[in-house]
Amino acid sequence: MFKIMRSGLARDHLLVRILSNDISVLLGNGDGNFQDFVSYAVGAQPWFIIAGDFNRDGNADLATSNRDVHSLSVLLGNGDGTFNNPIVVSTSQDINPRIMVSGDFNEDNIPDIALVHDDYSANPQAKCGVLLGNGDGTFATISVINISVTGTSSKAIAITAGDFNNDGHLDLGAGVELTGADMIIILKGIGTGGFTQLTNFGVGSKPFALTNADLDKDNNLDLIVANSWSNRITIHMGKGDGTFSNEIPDGNLFDRQHGVYRTGDLPRWITVADLNNDQKFDLVTADELSSSVSIMIGNGDSTFVVTPRYSVGTPPQAFPMDGSAGDFDKDGDLDLAIANWGSPNDTGVVSVLLGQGDGSFLPKMDFTVGINPINGIARDFNKDGTLDLAVGNSSDSVVSVLLGRGDGSFDPAAAYSIEPNPQSLSYNPDIDVSDFDADGNWDLAVVHFNELYVAILFGNGDGTFRKPVTKITTPHSPLRIIIGDYNNDQNKDFLLQTVDLFGGSDQLYYFQGNGTGGFETPLLINIPGLEIVNTATGDFNDDDIIDLAVVDNENLSIYILFGNGDGSFSYINGVSAHEPINVLPLNLNGDPYTDLVIGSTPGSEVTLCIGNGDGTFIKLDPGYGTENGAYFMIPGDFNADSRIDMAVTGGINGESVVSVLLNTSNMTGIPSDGDPKGNMSETFVLGQNYPNPFNPRTTIPFDLPGREARYVRLSIYNILGQEIKELVNGHLLGGRYRYT
Repeated sequence: MFKIMRSGLARDHLLVRILSNDISVLLGNGDGNFQDFVSYAVGAQPWFIIAGDFNRDGNADLATSNRDVHSLSVLLGNGDGTFNNPIVVSTSQDINPRIMVSGDFNEDNIPDIALVHDDYSANPQAKCGVLLGNGDGTFATISVINISVTGTSSKAIAITAGDFNNDGHLDLGAGVELTGADMIIILKGIGTGGFTQLTNFGVGSKPFALTNADLDKDNNLDLIVANSWSNRITIHMGKGDGTFSNEIPDGNLFDRQHGVYRTGDLPRWITVADLNNDQKFDLVTADELSSSVSIMIGNGDSTFVVTPRYSVGTPPQAFPMDGSAGDFDKDGDLDLAIANWGSPNDTGVVSVLLGQGDGSFLPKMDFTVGINPINGIARDFNKDGTLDLAVGNSSDSVVSVLLGRGDGSFDPAAAYSIEPNPQSLSYNPDIDVSDFDADGNWDLAVVHFNELYVAILFGNGDGTFRKPVTKITTPHSPLRIIIGDYNNDQNKDFLLQTVDLFGGSDQLYYFQGNGTGGFETPLLINIPGLEIVNTATGDFNDDDIIDLAVVDNENLSIYILFGNGDGSFSYINGVSAHEPINVLPLNLNGDPYTDLVIGSTPGSEVTLCIGNGDGTFIKLDPGYGTENGAYFMIPGDFNADSRIDMAVTGGINGESVVSVLLNTSNMTGIPSDGDPKGNMSETFVLGQNYPNPFNPRTTIPFDLPGREARYVRLSIYNILGQEIKELVNGHLLGGRYRYT
């Protein structure tokens, strides 16, 4: 795919289609959408496409390399997004054109083309070709450059152009595949269209893509190489004389200090751009086998911040789903627990990754749970000061409870069945935790999709739960449960997201809690969406009443509904999103307002939306790429910089990985003033004694130490232990707070 500009601001896209021997042009509307494509026939097996003004009329033209017929097709542009019939340019029978680059190699102000020869003979020999432009869209006879290397066979597979030795003439860099170690060959330009071989250096395996830029702003061009078979890019700093630093041997080495960065599987394409408008070059690769895009944000000094990947579960059967962040080993560093759906041999596992405090994690530890675990919640269920796990298993109607040992490991899981009929089909897609009966113990709520009920497991406070479970009948198949006090009566209610299996639209219901573990008849909440895939809560208009953010995948929107304080909600507006699957309300920038983080699948993207405090949001484009989707997002400060980072799971392409997005923006969030070891505050100090006629207000200031975005609940109780008022019920980053 290649982007060009017409006379205007709309971006257009070009698509090469190899099997149908044509190219497609999609004209942009300027709003992110495109008109229907127009196709232009070219030669057989069009492999690559470039743009340039080959006839010097001010309009963008196109050139394709037609690998199987030894030719290029040049399509002269009309300036309105349309193109003339192709001009065929022969490359001779000795050259199968593949990757191309345009530049003025003979310094006559006419664009020329350099290309690599795709030699698929038994004993290939690396060659490049140069076609000098005539200025009318035609080209002179190709000049062949034979590349001299050691070995019986060699093949040029990538090419880039730039002035690497600062002599004012364009040079070429070619990626060459050898029988031994692959390398980059530098061909020095002499300004007449001719080249001489200057130097070479080793790189990783199969350098299929190659580009250049001045990454560290020292006025010397640097090289960026995508080493496809070793799944990495390498950065080679230019010295200004045509030579480069960091000759890196092949292998599974990923060392950012020496310019080696991990990508997805089989990176085939690479580009340099300023993605976040900070005047620093960033990198993007297209990764063929993992069907992903890897994004590396530049620091301006030739180093980059990459989305880290961590293996979980057992691929290819296990797909990482939801999870929790918490300090499972009590070292003050935030850890992750990930539930892996689709584990092999009918044995589900939860993978625990212990954090190192710098944004990195140790290799996974797996703990056995039920069949197809889909989500997990970390709480101290037995009140011993150590985090435990409750895991919802989607295929056996069992909740697994694992009591933590305080060192990052867990006792064997205890199983709690929520299904009376073992022979019935089972799908339990969500689990949540709260204190429904106000006894001070954590309770669990699990949805049962097939049997149309929500199961409540009341906790005993020692890590065990009462039997039998309490079942709340639902109108349709329940998919997701969201707990909160939606009518401000100090009792726990829940919202239930349901699916109508008989063709109706998805729906959202409100269940009012009575404070003893019972619930009233559900009320339907009117929402405009058709395909509701997720729902989240937050205070989006700063009125201290819980509002809703509802994800509609079919209409590509996030709907905002303001809470009325009585359990009802009013639709306000929507936020457009690309294939949204999840939404997470957070305070990203430390202002008083709630923001949104939107996960997209299969777009594999995380998008940030900054809240204005009135229910509207400012969407920050572009989004941030992840590995294999963004089904679930887990917030936390994983590298101790007081910024909210994000762990993202997906697994849509058979890879069992977790992506960690480290926050490198200026949005610092709420600063942390607490204990660096992350111990929770144990006492509160009332700002003005207690309320009375002479002092009608009481302020509760408190510090929340630690770095994770914790689930915080702050409530006021009377001397009988009854909850009077809930002040906080949601995620807060470590910092200092005041509630009145």
